Amino acid sequence: MKFLPYLLFSLLLTPAHAAITLYSSNFSASASTGVNSIQGWTNTTAPAVRSTTGFDNFSADSGLTFGGDGVKGDGSLYLNATTAGSFLWTLDLTGTMDFGEAFLLSGSAFNANASQNSNYTISLFNVTDNVALVTSGDLGRTRIGAVNDNTNAFTDFSLLYTAKASDIGDVLQIRVNSTWNDPSRDAYFDYITLAAAVPEPGLGALILLGFSTLLFTRKRVK
Repeated sequence: MKFLPYLLFSLLLTPAHAAITLYSSNFSASASTGVNSIQGWTNTTAPAVRSTTGFDNFSADSGLTFGGDGVKGDGSLYLNATTAGSFLWTLDLTGTMDFGEAFLLSGSAFNANASQNSNYTISLFNVTDNVALVTSGDLGRTRIGAVNDNTNAFTDFSLLYTAKASDIGDVLQIRVNSTWNDPSRDAYFDYITLAAAVPEPGLGALILLGFSTLLFTRKRVK
């Protein structure tokens, strides 16, 4: 039993979370299903398709490196709003949320319209409770225009959310929303990634285990 205090100390030094990827796509696959495709995306009134627009090519250093996923023109998720009003695109995640589980939603968006500012946001959404958990700012930017083959700057986003007790067992969704009184607006996403950290035994529980172990060891010695 003498080794248990040292084992406990080792556990306390071990990182408390192990990151896993719940969803990731750079939309570079030509097929509609499989890795890096648009599989799973649904819509209310407008289609979600894959685009290979040449506007996915912004470089701030004359073509040495490119924004977004770093690959010029490899494909993007294209969400096309065709009339004025509200448009919604969603992707449901497999499984349900656990208390304390941390989610990081990141990616990069751009606007390929000729001139119209495309207003849209991306969020993590609790489907069960019908409530947005965390939402980005406006991702729409007016297209810059072709300058030395560098067309559109990317808008990167990074959203962090930690599940609460009220989220236990609820379904998580990635949601893109566009609300604008102009029919000419589109949402383009160069890549979207959702990573989660699965909580392990809490620090308090480990400390309690340590005290119990030490107490048991001392009793054995007596």
